[in-house]
Amino acid sequence: MKASDAGTLSPKVLFLYALPAAGMTAMHWLIMVFLLKYSTDVLGIAPAAMGAILAGSRMWDAFSDPIAGWASDRTRTRMGRRRPWMAAAAVPVALAFYALWSVPTGDGPLLSAVWVGAALFFFFTASTASRIPYLSLGAELTRNHHERTRLSAIRVGAEVIGIFAALAGLHWMENAASIREVAMTVAALIGTVCAASLILAAWLLPEPMENMGRGASHPLRAFADVFRNPHARRLTSALFLAELGLGSLLVAVPYVTEMMGRPGTSATTMLGFIVPFAISVPLWIPLGRRFGKARCFAAASGLCALAFILLGTGAYDSEYAWIGCMALIGFSQAALRTFPESIKADVIDWDEAQTGERKEGTYFAAWNLADKAAGALSVGLVGLVIQGSDGGVSMEGVRFATSLMPAGFLLLSTASLFGFRLNAAAHARLTRDIYASHAPIEKAGAGTVPPVHMDRPVLSSNPLA
Repeated sequence: MKASDAGTLSPKVLFLYALPAAGMTAMHWLIMVFLLKYSTDVLGIAPAAMGAILAGSRMWDAFSDPIAGWASDRTRTRMGRRRPWMAAAAVPVALAFYALWSVPTGDGPLLSAVWVGAALFFFFTASTASRIPYLSLGAELTRNHHERTRLSAIRVGAEVIGIFAALAGLHWMENAASIREVAMTVAALIGTVCAASLILAAWLLPEPMENMGRGASHPLRAFADVFRNPHARRLTSALFLAELGLGSLLVAVPYVTEMMGRPGTSATTMLGFIVPFAISVPLWIPLGRRFGKARCFAAASGLCALAFILLGTGAYDSEYAWIGCMALIGFSQAALRTFPESIKADVIDWDEAQTGERKEGTYFAAWNLADKAAGALSVGLVGLVIQGSDGGVSMEGVRFATSLMPAGFLLLSTASLFGFRLNAAAHARLTRDIYASHAPIEKAGAGTVPPVHMDRPVLSSNPLA
């Protein structure tokens, strides 16, 4: 299969690509939203200790990404570069997720912490091995500037299904007579669905073969290219800061419900921004065409910051104000989840124009490193901020962690995209230059791509260089 250049992707390709996103998202949401509270309330692990475990495992997760990304770029099989990784990691990631929620009964806090820590490290390693190739494959399926947004929106739609599944599991666990037993059941169901969808997508999803063998030969040089890419630097900063903002809210939601006098309602509380999020995804697609993907992302970051500021000025004390702020957060999050994958694919094209290589795995590894580092930092910050002087949970700390702290991160995210110039017109010029560099080789019958182990070409008319 060759990457689609101008036409639309088929419904089959869209469905198969989106399929694994639901299970992977459900797993990560349950870990992000409930594992801290489950570990403190059910397993008896201290909040600061569990925050350190989560932060440490996420940092390992982040630094294992470059290995998986570079190895994926260099993989050469009959199935392609990406799909073998997705298939191989499917069962391990499901088993690790189940182990995370099946801590043996009777263990004290110390042994429980060791078990959870080991399961988390195993889970994030297997998750990296599947998720990096999965995201990289999405950037290869089409070169069309706006079709990439459509593909990303379909994937986000599947993620929304995963979020609803996670919330259903969360509600079941929070209100169960035996949280341990229900947690094991939920983990088994979600893990099975995730493994099956990864295997199905890897087996049936077509993969563009013209990019195989075009990964960078040296991993350090490959990652140096990411940091030399000015568009990648701006985008990475914006994504890191935006993830810090949202991550703070997700981790602290179970504590927010207690502060508002509604314990056990974390799932229904989060529906306040998940439903507007799901409804708003299609609305942002035409806005992206009209105003540009990066501009919409920056505007959404600013709107989300405004919502968090309003939360800190009294929305916790008013039901209607709370609903309004959650709706605004959901509306803005639809853009913050839809546009990044589409913009990332354009940024990777800029790298191809500079180097003659296709290294989606390396780029997505770098971005995942930033995303996971932000997740680790947000969990660590929340654990630190909400711990009171008596070792318990400080409600004032919870209020700060879900208002002014995320608002500041999101405003910085908006500022990071000032001057981002890789818009639709620039990308069109970039694509023409890439095809021009391929044409002489295709005419000579040497294949469809430039060789990768020769001196790295720089195109003479490269826009935005």
